[in-house]
Amino acid sequence: MKGRRATRVFISYSRKDLPFAIRLLSALKKEAFDAYLDKEDIAPGEPWRERLGRLILSADNVVFVVSPDAVASEICAWEVSESERLAKRIWPIVWRRVEDARVPAGLSRLNYIFADEEGAFDTAFRILCQALESDMDWIREHTRLGELAARWRERNRASALLLRGSDLTSAEAWSARPPREAPELTDLHRAFIAFSRRSSTRRRRAAFSVAAASIAVIAGIGTLAYFNSQEAQKQERVASMRAGETLQARLQVSERLTESADKILVAGDANLALLLVLEALPDSDSRDPARQNWPYVSAAEVVLYRALQARAERLAVGFSILAAHEQALTSVAFSPDDSNLILGSADKTASLWNVIVNAAPYYRFTDAEGGILYAAFNRDANRILIAPAFGPVRLFQNQGGFPLVTPKLVSEMQGRDVHLRYAEFSPDSKRFVLSFDDGTAQIRETVAGATIATLNEHSNAIWTARFSSDGRWVVTASSDGTARIWSSTTGRPSGGPFEGPQTYFASARFSPDGTQIVTTYSDGSARLWEARSGKLIAELKGHKRDVRDALFSPDGSTLVTISFDAIPRIWDAASGKLLHELRGHRLSVNGAAFTPGGGRLVTVSTDQTARVWDVKTGREVAVLKGHDAAVRGVAINREGTTAATISDDKTARLWPIFAVTDDLVRAARRTVSVCLAGSQRLQFSLPREPPRWCITGAGYENEVDPAKWKAVRPYVSQAWKDWRMAKDRGEDVATPE
Repeated sequence: MKGRRATRVFISYSRKDLPFAIRLLSALKKEAFDAYLDKEDIAPGEPWRERLGRLILSADNVVFVVSPDAVASEICAWEVSESERLAKRIWPIVWRRVEDARVPAGLSRLNYIFADEEGAFDTAFRILCQALESDMDWIREHTRLGELAARWRERNRASALLLRGSDLTSAEAWSARPPREAPELTDLHRAFIAFSRRSSTRRRRAAFSVAAASIAVIAGIGTLAYFNSQEAQKQERVASMRAGETLQARLQVSERLTESADKILVAGDANLALLLVLEALPDSDSRDPARQNWPYVSAAEVVLYRALQARAERLAVGFSILAAHEQALTSVAFSPDDSNLILGSADKTASLWNVIVNAAPYYRFTDAEGGILYAAFNRDANRILIAPAFGPVRLFQNQGGFPLVTPKLVSEMQGRDVHLRYAEFSPDSKRFVLSFDDGTAQIRETVAGATIATLNEHSNAIWTARFSSDGRWVVTASSDGTARIWSSTTGRPSGGPFEGPQTYFASARFSPDGTQIVTTYSDGSARLWEARSGKLIAELKGHKRDVRDALFSPDGSTLVTISFDAIPRIWDAASGKLLHELRGHRLSVNGAAFTPGGGRLVTVSTDQTARVWDVKTGREVAVLKGHDAAVRGVAINREGTTAATISDDKTARLWPIFAVTDDLVRAARRTVSVCLAGSQRLQFSLPREPPRWCITGAGYENEVDPAKWKAVRPYVSQAWKDWRMAKDRGEDVATPE
């Protein structure tokens, strides 16, 4: 972004770790970070606390080099303490291991980045760079306002240094919407913004007094016509102002309830948190227009999903943990009827699970010679492909539907001396493709696994080989710098080569209608092409690290790119225009999947989370937390109601997915057995009247026969039912005692 300053990084370290600190400093500067440390930037004899305090204040991030000497250093301990006081993000990078008990509390609760093993620096540095750049627009403002607030305090809170106009409005909006993983605001941040608002209000009142005096003068000289001409405009402005104030007041209520629910959820009361945050979201089932049109706060939806997860025992499907493998999971796929799941693992086995009854797998595929790269059903559900990275690829027959009794081995394709890179069934179930490190790919039929064609035009590894949606074509992406299109029936080249920048290809994929191809590259770019002519449509730029993959939405109107830079991006597929940057993940994004309707997108990351996004708005609507290690892949069932994620923690997890916010709200209500009582509503400054669904029961909001209502405690009495019926008739009646 033009004009945006470089990210500032302060390095805290022990003098005995100076060589490592200098290496880290140099590497950061090469990546265009504004990095500094005390050896270069503190003048000899200068009071170190004052100088270091200013350096930390001006930093966006603090990197602490962990070593036995650093954790024992008084200066380093002060730097950590000062960074915490200023609410700075601290990233501990381990250079020399230390016993956990010796690490200061301010560091021990953070996620370490390990660079203490031979050859580990490059990987650790890449992870650090991704972390440093996460949420940076918000973090830069945190730094800027922190510096302005410190200057205001140092100058005895001079009013001339307070925020004004659009700067104040922007600061208030910024403080109200921090990213999920952002540091807290300091008391000084809050005081600075609050005093700025008070000063602005006083100035506005003074200006109003002057204006009133001027009007009096005008009236005194007999300009009655002036008032007549202004009266209608005044009334119009007042009505508009009141509507705006009402909307703003409701928005503030939603934000307050969301914040309270979040804190209550963290404290462990998921029931109360869920009930509170339901009050913060629009209610399309309500008969009250105000509740139907209540302002939407995306953070409320995120908190509601978390609260629902905490009440997972009340759901028929969802939030399940599938644990049976001994190493990281590498592959995940649903069966075509959504009833079964197949998982592949680095432990050289694959497993079959029933999605509903999933305490243990009901079948295992064993005896592979390498970790499983791909395990999946074809669309007809009569074949299962088990493809390890090394060794024979096996094709099995599904005999008689699900659950499988004993899959029959149809073909065992002998292993080769090269690494398998990719495998995929064709959408029409007739073929599958395998691609290899030696620059070749094979198209095989699914009856017996016989080879249809060998694709051998590439000169280096083929990273992906994917079918078009009609199964007629295959597009390959190779580290030789080209992508190519092939006939899936003859193996003849049909398009390309599509040549990108002088970097290796990461992936290539057809659009749903087969008219476009998207290719991704290690230089942080992707390209859109016309499949038939090979004409370049657009170059998609903006990522700061390798673009790992790109996926079209089901209708082909948009596409998402995922990258090591932790920020997925959604683009218009016709023009290549950037639509949204999806900010929330802190580390590399490893996979993504659209729901079948295209309204939601699920991304998975090395930061141990999956996240759900609204595709139209780019808003984050759920954070799926539970895995204990990097999340590597995701699959969504055909109904779009369940996502399956796989992780390095050796488990898969099932999560319910909701196409729209209303579906989440209704699902949450169905778990409620007790609504907020009158005293609780008063405690949280809510209207005394409970929501209609608490009296009719969730799912019965539109039921007019009271005999069919399923009231929720404490609103189960006949008095509450009578009150609700009277309100429905339009009567103005008091709530029961």
